[in-house]
Amino acid sequence: MKESTDEFSWLFQPRFFLRLIAGMFITGLLAMFLFSSLFVKQLYQSEALIYVPLTLFKVQYEQQGVGFASDHEIAGHIQTLRSSVILDSLVCSFGLFGEKELKESDPAERSRLYKTLKSRISIEKNRYHSVSVKVKDTDPQQAADMANTIVRLGDVVKNNMLFENKLAAVNFSKEQYLMKQREMEEIEKYMHLIFSGKRNLNPEEMMEMKKAEAIYFMELEELLVRKNHYNTLLQSLETSLPHSYIISPAVASFDIVWPRRWIISLALAFGFAILYIFYEILKKDAD
Repeated sequence: MKESTDEFSWLFQPRFFLRLIAGMFITGLLAMFLFSSLFVKQLYQSEALIYVPLTLFKVQYEQQGVGFASDHEIAGHIQTLRSSVILDSLVCSFGLFGEKELKESDPAERSRLYKTLKSRISIEKNRYHSVSVKVKDTDPQQAADMANTIVRLGDVVKNNMLFENKLAAVNFSKEQYLMKQREMEEIEKYMHLIFSGKRNLNPEEMMEMKKAEAIYFMELEELLVRKNHYNTLLQSLETSLPHSYIISPAVASFDIVWPRRWIISLALAFGFAILYIFYEILKKDAD
């Protein structure tokens, strides 16, 4: 036991400690310098918090437009915020490529740009069903502007998609309603042609008349259902969707999120300490 203690006694010598501390200090100082703004672009982060509004018209109508989206709708909204349509709009809005350069750029360059954008944008649902939109950028104000722009563009893109879907649904419902209306007109013409002017109907004609009336009222009920459905869809088309509920808009933050120079410096300093101790152990064993 004593021999083992003597073997590692050099670890407790002042000379070794001085070299170790000096090396850690120099390593940390060098890391601070190398990861300074002279060599590494510093990134700042801004965050916008939102609640996703209702998008289903039936639920909107029942709740008078008040309320928040379901988990399914929130997931769909997040997918919209992450879409390439939003990325394209950000590239154009903030001049990340000049118009000429954007047209002339090769696909690989555009892919690298979009990959960089995606790495700097984080969109996640929080546990309180709100959505966090975080953006990192070398300019604090631009990071905030981009986060707020993503929120705004998300509403625009979603509303445009839903409007097209609702317009298609309205047109289809209108066709179904008009088709049933034409069928009703044909039934009315048939009944008028067969039974008009006849005061006394024989039993067979009376039975035929009752069948025609039963069919007529069934079709009339279907016509009213289709008309109500068409009017409801038409009303949803004329009703604008609510925008995202902004809990807190993104503001410029001057706290550097990358690189974390102190963390990196400490990590490298301790890494140097481990390597230096390991090196001294190997050196002693070689001796």
